[in-house]
Amino acid sequence: MSNVKNEDIRECLHCLGYIYYKLRQYDTSIDYCKRALSMVATPDINDSQIGHLYTMLAIAHFRTKQFDKGQECFEKSLEIYLKVLSNTNSRVAFTYYYIGCSYQRQKLYDKALQYYEKALNIRILLLENEYNELRDSNRPEKIDMVNALDVGCGRCYYSIGRIFEKKEEFEKSISYHEKALKILHKNSALYDRDADIGGSYKSLGIAYEKLGNKAKAIENYENAIFTFHVKFGATHKKTLSVLAKLKRIQAI
Repeated sequence: MSNVKNEDIRECLHCLGYIYYKLRQYDTSIDYCKRALSMVATPDINDSQIGHLYTMLAIAHFRTKQFDKGQECFEKSLEIYLKVLSNTNSRVAFTYYYIGCSYQRQKLYDKALQYYEKALNIRILLLENEYNELRDSNRPEKIDMVNALDVGCGRCYYSIGRIFEKKEEFEKSISYHEKALKILHKNSALYDRDADIGGSYKSLGIAYEKLGNKAKAIENYENAIFTFHVKFGATHKKTLSVLAKLKRIQAI
């Protein structure tokens, strides 16, 4: 009977953690998630719901800038998901993506790229399976992934584009950001979408400037300024940063 009660209490704590997470009250969410995890018995570790708890806790840590704790929780959730779910499950893709984010913050760009590409490949395979005629083809290039409008793919394209910018592989960066923008513009539900759109335009401006295409650089810097101005305001550091780049290149 006590085991049943413990499971019920743990489930309630899990639900409360989720509610506060959705309300973006991350410190409170962290508290409830930790309390729920403290009640997990060892045999229950290999349970997708426990993986979800670790995932939620990881994101809450990220949102409160506790990145080391966030990565640790994501790695625990990935370990669980790979045991109890398919290795092409969307939760696995989601976790790969955020581990990539953690490595990117540490400036470990090759490691970040590795995890972003794993996430993107899973997203592509999941979309591919929606097309009956290509279900068993293993040819993801046959599907126009941009027009499939998958938010997860859009975020992966954006992040991979940022990595190639950091690695100074500007033509690759342009390719991924252009794909990202086609998706991001059509998905209003994406968390912090406008920040990503502005970021893609800024990265495109940087890439075109580095490649010597002044007109395209100016065009994309202007798009970034407009997007950041609407999202954050004229005096925000993101807006001012791109404005400085635009003024500099116009003066050349």
